[in-house]
Amino acid sequence: MDEEKIVATFFSSLRDKYCERWRSYETWVKENPEEIARAEGIFRSLAYASYMFTGTEVQQQLYPELAYAVSNLYVFLNDNILRKAYHLCRQTSFTEERLTKWLTIIEHIEVFLELAGTRIGGQFGRWIVIAAVHILRTIFRLILLFKYHSGIQPVPPLTTMKRDTALLKRSGITEGQSTYSSQQEGEQNSTYTGQRSGRVIRTLDAAPDINHRAWRLPETDQGSPGTPEHLERSQLSGPTLVGEVLHISRPLVHLACLSLFGRKSWKPWMAALGVDLGNLILLYGMDQRNKLEDKEVNRRWLLLILYLLRSPCFDNYSKARVDGFLGTTGRIWGLQTLSKSMKEYLPKWQQIYFYNWLQ
Repeated sequence: MDEEKIVATFFSSLRDKYCERWRSYETWVKENPEEIARAEGIFRSLAYASYMFTGTEVQQQLYPELAYAVSNLYVFLNDNILRKAYHLCRQTSFTEERLTKWLTIIEHIEVFLELAGTRIGGQFGRWIVIAAVHILRTIFRLILLFKYHSGIQPVPPLTTMKRDTALLKRSGITEGQSTYSSQQEGEQNSTYTGQRSGRVIRTLDAAPDINHRAWRLPETDQGSPGTPEHLERSQLSGPTLVGEVLHISRPLVHLACLSLFGRKSWKPWMAALGVDLGNLILLYGMDQRNKLEDKEVNRRWLLLILYLLRSPCFDNYSKARVDGFLGTTGRIWGLQTLSKSMKEYLPKWQQIYFYNWLQ
């Protein structure tokens, strides 16, 4: 009994110390968002630099990808602290909140999980991880779409907050205050409209530090400047709903075609491209979209360029042209080392980061 009490006391004191340290960290994050942004920037820079100090083998990219995933999760952790501290969480159900957070985590660690599966189980382990991740992600996104009417879903679902103390305080919602009233109060305090000219200018109280000044009006048309998720989501129906379902299911469509026709066939590539084009065409005629949804649709249009770097298009057409371009730039003084490194790394990066099932 004495030993059990000693063990229980030890773990209790350990838990209390952890809770105290965690509360101290939450307080520091709330009071110093700019310092957090600098720490995140340094962490992210180190993660990027780690890619250049590893070999060209696919499995050697595991540790840099781990560093990059951890840096993303660190930003995600701080975002959650800031959302709770400034009452910027959307008014959603517990299940929707959890699904959104898990989807964001999956987006951050997806490539690392695939490389880890390859390292542990070879190609069989890799495909098991890929299938499990995308089945889970598709189920989560379809639940958010049909049950919670999430509209056009961005990638990742939770965007990074701006690390600006003044902006967070203006966009923060105190307990018992609605999102709309907070928005109206923030708009009134941050801008002034001339009575005769109607010109909108920033007030002196709303001006940020001169080192961070952007010389443009604050974003008063958003529900919450610090959290774009507060924007009113579009209601999808008919063709637009079909288009979003196509986008969500595209990774599974490509993987299914890949298992049927093989990796060297053009059919999986054309199927994925057709699904992406169909999704964008169906969403093109949609008039009412918020800024976050417009940004996501534009991102999807830009991602069509990556089909040039995806097999088999890359293997049969793009690779020769990219190699020719790198060979030409390699003759320019000062670019020889960069061109040589890009030529060595590009085939391996193409195998890791330019899959048709990646969104």
